Amino acid sequence: MKAASIFLTILILINFSCTKFDKSQEVYFHGRITLDSNNQIPAKNCNFTIYQEIDEMKNKVESISDWYTDDDGYYGFYTNVKVYNSFKNYFMRVSDQIIIDGQNRPFYGEVYTTENGSDIEINYSIFKNQNFKFHFKNVNPFNDFDYISRFQVFEEQDDMLVYEFYTMQSLVGVNVDLIFDKTLLSNNPLFYKYTVKKNNIETTSDLIAMPQPNCVDTVLMDVFY
Repeated sequence: MKAASIFLTILILINFSCTKFDKSQEVYFHGRITLDSNNQIPAKNCNFTIYQEIDEMKNKVESISDWYTDDDGYYGFYTNVKVYNSFKNYFMRVSDQIIIDGQNRPFYGEVYTTENGSDIEINYSIFKNQNFKFHFKNVNPFNDFDYISRFQVFEEQDDMLVYEFYTMQSLVGVNVDLIFDKTLLSNNPLFYKYTVKKNNIETTSDLIAMPQPNCVDTVLMDVFY
């Protein structure tokens, strides 16, 4: 009976130690939020929240502080943070109306860092979210069996595949005229190419440069075949 009691006590202590915090420490969080890939356009007075994720098995998240950037997109603040032995990462969540060209644009996004200690730098380029509307239109139909068999988006010319889909039933036929919304995550110039099958002959387009959207704007891309 005594041995069982000791064993139960050990289990309770082990379980408690998985999620308890050992101490608190003062941490300096700082960085910059920008609206472009070159980090030149500041996200002025942008609201964000810093969290820490702990205990990977339970996916526990703890809010640390809510803050704003200054007119140059920078932020910096000290705060006391609980130190957990099961720390996973810090992350910044931006959820605000971003002012672009005098207009409020809604934005939501997150960026993570596994850096730990008393000095944490978290930078975020909102431009990573490039929003497109792909307009597929069959302007030179051959017969009802025309279709796009492949569509690919690349980063840095032909080096890194960012997005791809193969033939979709909605892209088959002579009267295709459809628009698909897609958000692509990249800070680099993007290019696309596609393969079309007509009269049982497949042809692949050249690599075509895509314009870079401004911040959270959406660019309409015409894919005419």
